[in-house]
Amino acid sequence: MKTFDIMPTPIGREIYHDNDSLKKHTISLIKKERLEWKEKGDDNLFHIESDRSQGVSFLYKEGLLDFKNWVEEQCTLFVKDVLEYELLDKMIVTDSWINLCNANGTQHDHYHCNAFISGTYYINYEKEHAPLYFSNPAVSETVNKIYRPEISLRRANKNNKYTGDPLIKPEEGELLLWPSSLSHGHMGNQKNDRVSISINFMPSVVADGLYGFKVTPLRAK
Repeated sequence: MKTFDIMPTPIGREIYHDNDSLKKHTISLIKKERLEWKEKGDDNLFHIESDRSQGVSFLYKEGLLDFKNWVEEQCTLFVKDVLEYELLDKMIVTDSWINLCNANGTQHDHYHCNAFISGTYYINYEKEHAPLYFSNPAVSETVNKIYRPEISLRRANKNNKYTGDPLIKPEEGELLLWPSSLSHGHMGNQKNDRVSISINFMPSVVADGLYGFKVTPLRAK
């Protein structure tokens, strides 16, 4: 049967030019500030959350300005050139934090309701580390039922672009960007030290027609 696709959802991806230096600086920053990993509902999944409870975004820390500017530039290009939204200014980082997933760790399905665009940057990623998956709203059991018909049939054991949850195998040093409403996660991690930075973005000026407001992120003093 012939088919054609409608309403695709783009995922932005771009490689940072100097991940080696960023990785070294991030590790030294974690040790210098004695930031602690906090277990996140899984014995093998941890987030650095000591700063987030005080409204501090990781990418506003010392020595990360160039990288923060780069991710904001990439997100701005993604929103303007790929999604084709009109921006009065640029996209800005409103929240960011470090994740550590060890072997057998899992990040369950979730989405970010407090942002317009979300993304993950992979500081340390090897072939044994789990890929990122996005939940297909038409077939995934974890997606809100409002997006699924009430009538259901048993599916064959297939996992193609129509019947499964799309997987992305990132590269170390790669930034992935997507609309924040997309549900995502990872599972099947086979090796320790899967380290990434989660990032939320908002337009610095939110405006649609006559009404709008400016966004100011909380940051470290």
